[in-house]
Amino acid sequence: MDTIYGLIDYRGDIRSSKKCIFKKTTNSDEQIYVPKSIKGYKFIEGKYYVSKKTKNNNEYLFLEYLVNGVIDIYYYRDDKGDHYYVSKDNNILYELKNNERSVLIDDVTYIKENKEYIGTLKYLFKESPRIVKSVENIELKHKSLINITKDYHNEVCPDQICLVYEKSIAKVKNKFGLIVGLNMFSISDNNVTDDDYYFRNSNFNFSIAPSIGIYYKIHLPRLNEKLFF
Repeated sequence: MDTIYGLIDYRGDIRSSKKCIFKKTTNSDEQIYVPKSIKGYKFIEGKYYVSKKTKNNNEYLFLEYLVNGVIDIYYYRDDKGDHYYVSKDNNILYELKNNERSVLIDDVTYIKENKEYIGTLKYLFKESPRIVKSVENIELKHKSLINITKDYHNEVCPDQICLVYEKSIAKVKNKFGLIVGLNMFSISDNNVTDDDYYFRNSNFNFSIAPSIGIYYKIHLPRLNEKLFF
């Protein structure tokens, strides 16, 4: 299929891995694309999603393309958390795993990370002993993976450009503010029922009372760029 341009309804990482809701114009009907129906979709100067078949659950997903180089980095999120994949020379797709297990020490249970992804990265970066040594300190996060992959690419393939598609996401933002207002009260006895007879002929004066408060708003762009609490 040829490339088409239009509007994409972006609703965060989880939904973006499952479907793409597209319109050619604001007045056009919505078209829903799933990973098996298109090769991918991209935002201008933003996120880039490609259709890939993942080995662990044997299904097609739109993976966010983070790095395009000698080694490619992909990402998606589901209800269980963040998932990263890598491939070398457009070959096998490896998942970067970090399973956890419970360890009992002196009757206290601790959670230990297995960090299987370190072994996978060492294997993929084996052409660079320097990079292999630095893998031990890598966290399974966007910034760490992008930086080490770019570093590896520039060392083993300096004549080719390493493309980074990741859109820069703002950090968590906290905002406080002051709310000031006026409350106006007015009661009429015109509609008083027989059950409320004791209100009849009462003196209900119009009154105004000031109110003051504070608000707190938090923005979580990594969870959803449009989500505020």
